[in-house]
Amino acid sequence: MTTTTPQAGPLLVNRTKAMELLGIRDPRVINRLIQQGKIKAVRIGGRYRINVSSVYAYASGE
Repeated sequence: MTTTTPQAGPLLVNRTKAMELLGIRDPRVINRLIQQGKIKAVRIGGRYRINVSSVYAYASGE
Protein backbone atom coordinates (compact mmCIF):
# COMPACT_ATOMS: atom_id res chain seq x y z
CA MET A 1 0.00 0.00 0.00
CA THR A 2 1.47 3.34 -1.02
CA THR A 3 0.45 6.45 0.85
CA THR A 4 1.60 10.02 0.87
CA THR A 5 1.33 12.48 3.69
CA PRO A 6 -1.01 15.34 2.82
CA GLN A 7 0.59 18.77 2.55
CA ALA A 8 -2.64 20.65 3.11
CA GLY A 9 -6.09 19.35 3.75
CA PRO A 10 -8.55 18.43 6.46
CA LEU A 11 -7.32 17.45 9.90
CA LEU A 12 -10.33 15.21 10.48
CA VAL A 13 -12.10 12.91 8.04
CA ASN A 14 -15.25 10.84 8.29
CA ARG A 15 -15.22 7.06 8.53
CA THR A 16 -15.92 6.61 4.82
CA LYS A 17 -12.91 8.71 3.81
CA ALA A 18 -10.65 6.92 6.32
CA MET A 19 -11.80 3.59 4.87
CA GLU A 20 -10.99 4.87 1.39
CA LEU A 21 -7.52 6.02 2.45
CA LEU A 22 -6.73 2.63 3.99
CA GLY A 23 -8.40 0.51 1.32
CA ILE A 24 -10.84 -1.00 3.81
CA ARG A 25 -14.37 -1.99 2.81
CA ASP A 26 -15.88 -3.03 6.13
CA PRO A 27 -16.74 -0.16 8.52
CA ARG A 28 -16.41 -2.53 11.48
CA VAL A 29 -12.66 -2.67 10.84
CA ILE A 30 -12.35 1.10 11.29
CA ASN A 31 -14.45 0.92 14.46
CA ARG A 32 -12.18 -1.80 15.82
CA LEU A 33 -9.03 0.21 15.03
CA ILE A 34 -10.50 3.21 16.85
CA GLN A 35 -11.53 1.12 19.88
CA GLN A 36 -8.07 -0.46 20.03
CA GLY A 37 -6.48 3.00 19.95
CA LYS A 38 -4.61 2.36 16.72
CA ILE A 39 -6.33 5.29 15.02
CA LYS A 40 -7.24 8.49 16.86
CA ALA A 41 -10.82 9.70 16.55
CA VAL A 42 -13.40 11.86 18.29
CA ARG A 43 -17.16 11.65 18.27
CA ILE A 44 -18.93 14.73 17.00
CA GLY A 45 -22.70 14.59 16.82
CA GLY A 46 -22.63 10.84 17.42
CA ARG A 47 -20.34 10.18 14.45
CA TYR A 48 -16.63 9.51 14.34
CA ARG A 49 -14.26 12.12 12.97
CA ILE A 50 -10.90 10.50 12.45
CA ASN A 51 -7.52 12.22 12.71
CA VAL A 52 -6.08 11.98 9.21
CA SER A 53 -2.46 11.97 10.39
CA SER A 54 -3.17 8.90 12.53
CA VAL A 55 -4.62 7.18 9.45
CA TYR A 56 -1.38 7.85 7.53
CA ALA A 57 0.71 6.77 10.53
CA TYR A 58 -1.23 3.51 10.80
CA ALA A 59 -0.90 2.91 7.05
CA SER A 60 2.87 3.40 7.22
CA GLY A 61 3.18 1.03 10.19
CA GLU A 62 4.03 3.56 12.87
